[in-house]
Amino acid sequence: MEASICKEIISLFKEKRNLFLNLIDILDEEKKSIISIDIDQLWHFTKEKNLKTKEIEKIRETILEILSDSSINHGMDKNTFSMVSVLDNLPTQIARILEPLRIEFLTLTQEITSRVKDNQVFINEYLKTMDDVTSIIMGTYNQNKKSNTYSSRCMSNYLQNGV
Repeated sequence: MEASICKEIISLFKEKRNLFLNLIDILDEEKKSIISIDIDQLWHFTKEKNLKTKEIEKIRETILEILSDSSINHGMDKNTFSMVSVLDNLPTQIARILEPLRIEFLTLTQEITSRVKDNQVFINEYLKTMDDVTSIIMGTYNQNKKSNTYSSRCMSNYLQNGV
């Protein structure tokens, strides 16, 4: 495999890492928008996340094209892309250079997954609270219904104790 191709693959993986870091920043900002209930910003961040995801997919496709053009039968597409499989198909010298990035990707993927889950939980908590408030206003709040949200428990205590 030519040195220029190896350098290009390394560069693409570094670009992909930067996109992952951008996604983490976007998710952090998204959480702030959720807290402040800034719907316009939430739509903006949704578009940003979609854009970053498409850029990551494009990098995957480019890496796979490079491997195919180098007559490496990898058997992957952008949806089944695996850095481990890519490394297995690269010369050992290049795979060693990329190994720290592979480990970093594992960490970044966990960070992204964690932030996405946190934001989803926060949105669900908010929506449940809004549902409870709406039910109280409409006079249909059921004090006996079980809810695990902090605000719902507070609301239930308020209604039960008149506090």
